[in-house]
Amino acid sequence: MIPWVILTGGESRRMGEDKASLVVAGITLRDRAIAAVDEYRIVGPEVRGGPAHALVSVARQTHDEAFGVLAVDMPFAARVVPALAEAWSTCTADALIARDEHPQWLCGVYRRTALLAAAEHFVETENLPLWRIGEHLRMEYLNVTDPVILFDVDTPADLEWASSRLRGESPDTRPRTV
Repeated sequence: MIPWVILTGGESRRMGEDKASLVVAGITLRDRAIAAVDEYRIVGPEVRGGPAHALVSVARQTHDEAFGVLAVDMPFAARVVPALAEAWSTCTADALIARDEHPQWLCGVYRRTALLAAAEHFVETENLPLWRIGEHLRMEYLNVTDPVILFDVDTPADLEWASSRLRGESPDTRPRTV
């Protein structure tokens, strides 16, 4: 079983409010993320400095050899978590990341020691894009063919679309966030 880190921090500049508490089709984004995994730890706004900094902080504090990462603002990601867990059981890379058109760095599994070693390439991880650390990891990807699964809620329009989609009222095409 993979322990998961659910990232609930972030500035939410485009949304204007705490994403974890937003309700999508009757369930908060936090509760949706929790329901997607078996074992979890919430890492919230108390860890400042961006997702890379948060993951390195978790890696320094845990004794687990690997841990999954799930951003709280991905209401459909529960559909990929089991596939990530299954693929990780045979993965020999440093990280296994879900991707559709692009890697979704906040939906994957990271090997703790490799993540810490990759972070050593940087003087500071605060506000460092996570993909920069990823450049120093041996990567495997889990290809996701349904473009909805890795959709993240960044704006009020995204929130409304996700809610409509989960209620079965919305078209398959996801909105484009600018």
